[in-house]
Amino acid sequence: MLGHRIKAARDDIQSRSALPDSLVEDMAQANLFQLYVPRSIGGPETDPVTAFRAVEELSKVDGSVGWCSFVATAISMYAAWMPPEVARELFGQPLDISTDRTLGLLAGTTGDRDAAVGHFEDALAFCRKASYHPELAWTDFDYSEVLLKRNGQGDRAKATSRLVEAMDISTELGTRPLLERIAALQEKADEQPVRASVYPDGLTQREIEVIRLVAAGKMDREIGEELSISVNTVGNHVRNILSKTDSANRTEAAAYAVRHGLTPVEESDES
Repeated sequence: MLGHRIKAARDDIQSRSALPDSLVEDMAQANLFQLYVPRSIGGPETDPVTAFRAVEELSKVDGSVGWCSFVATAISMYAAWMPPEVARELFGQPLDISTDRTLGLLAGTTGDRDAAVGHFEDALAFCRKASYHPELAWTDFDYSEVLLKRNGQGDRAKATSRLVEAMDISTELGTRPLLERIAALQEKADEQPVRASVYPDGLTQREIEVIRLVAAGKMDREIGEELSISVNTVGNHVRNILSKTDSANRTEAAAYAVRHGLTPVEESDES
């Protein structure tokens, strides 16, 4: 992930007092310099809370990297008040990256891998519908990195499948830099041991948090507010939960949570 690339560039950043070109390209690829650019001209239009979290996580890895992202992102806010042609001239033409992929990268950077998975699934669907093959290959690659880091039940197999698709597309397009990254990540995937899920039916930690709130009768918006995630992300988690638990609806998922002891045990008041 991007965090490892930043760590690897620390000495270079210190000695040059500047970000290496390769790191700048990686950050630009993730839209980390243009977080507030409106969707209407191709930007991610990231909400302030998500943007601040992204800058905070970047700064934990390297302060200068976080600072550069913060300054560039703050400037990109003004694109919303400019005529579209002026904004495009200043901030570039529509970026070759889907908004969902950007959100997936940001969620991965902040450590919320379950949310990242949901965003990457949305990005894959968008790229396939639009027949946007270069972006599909990059999404496959970034998604694979998150899956391997999460290392839950079935994650390695899914990551391998995504890498195969990324490899096929990149070979056809002749995208050599991505091909080299895919090969390195595939080697890492082959060496990584499979970690069994500690929860039933391969549920992740975040899905456990969501199903507990579902069992408590919370709706998606309430769950999102409590867990500080978007309603769309909650919806992705609920769909995953229904699939993994073989539940037809939220009521059955709540019953599943009770049967498997996933709901908090309430202490009785003693007089």
